[in-house]
Amino acid sequence: MFGLFGSSSGQQISHIIERNGWYRLYDQNGKYYTNLSMNEGQMVTYTSTYFILFKMGWYNIYNTQGKKYKTLDANQLGEIVASTSIAFTTEKNGWIYTYDIQGNKINTRSVNE
Repeated sequence: MFGLFGSSSGQQISHIIERNGWYRLYDQNGKYYTNLSMNEGQMVTYTSTYFILFKMGWYNIYNTQGKKYKTLDANQLGEIVASTSIAFTTEKNGWIYTYDIQGNKINTRSVNE
């Protein structure tokens, strides 16, 4: 059975490389296990549990199996500036926003804090 953020076996992303028009995903053992066309968008960030691609004004979030599970408006979020295995951070108009990996806003603060 596969969960939202990977397989029941606990597969994690250790590396994603671009090769011949494909994103190649490698697991925690350094083994290649799947690919995704680079036509899906430009790589923004990746962690062990998800990765985010940008395409035509949208951020698309993918799980460890390369399946898109969330689309977010990049104009609303701003620029993604950091990511962890459980959250990512954006910056827009002097504000820092933190989102969980399901795309729900969990915190807002001024860049001056």
